[in-house]
Amino acid sequence: MISVIIPVLNEQAQVGGLLRYLTDVEGDFETIVVDGGSMDKTIDVAREYATVIASKRGRAVQMNTGAGRANGDILLFLHVDCLPEKDAFSEVESIMKDFRVAGGALKYDIDDPSPLYRNHMFWSNLRARLAGIYLGDHGIFVRRTVFDKVGGFPAQPLMEDVELCKKLKKEGGLVQAKSKITSSPRRFKQKGFTRTVLQMQANRLLYAIGVPAERLAKHYGDVR
Repeated sequence: MISVIIPVLNEQAQVGGLLRYLTDVEGDFETIVVDGGSMDKTIDVAREYATVIASKRGRAVQMNTGAGRANGDILLFLHVDCLPEKDAFSEVESIMKDFRVAGGALKYDIDDPSPLYRNHMFWSNLRARLAGIYLGDHGIFVRRTVFDKVGGFPAQPLMEDVELCKKLKKEGGLVQAKSKITSSPRRFKQKGFTRTVLQMQANRLLYAIGVPAERLAKHYGDVR
């Protein structure tokens, strides 16, 4: 079984739509919403469709908390503004029948047909597939035993997905599924496409050369 873990904070406008959508998705899965202290009606909305648990605030902390309460042997981490294809979880179950595979992610898509977003999507998927490093909005999935073995997500405010993938690559193969996950462009539109992409690239470069995630979060925030 797959445990779908969704970290949220003040997402009443988004969480209901995602959870209703998931009721039509194929596969054997449970849905766990991990709330980091919402002040709106996120919890009330989520309780209609999913198991809701409370956690300290912080995406990595929330996802680890959800994993600790999960019943599935496969964990899939889903952002609240991302929609997997209806057969995506069935494909994940099929992929994970190969015990050489530690985990992987879905194929990233973005809900905007413009050339800017299509180009961004293409390069994001190519980079992820070649490097074996997937981001949170790609729908990362992992074998439960492997997740526990590597200690889950590191408790840092940014790049927790990058660090998890680095550890997973040492434990087995990472596979990019054929099924897509469609991400909302809302964060790009809030700050502007060019500014958002430049900040994302700056974060990755600075992190790669050793700038701590805490410092990046302080100066740039989470733009993904």
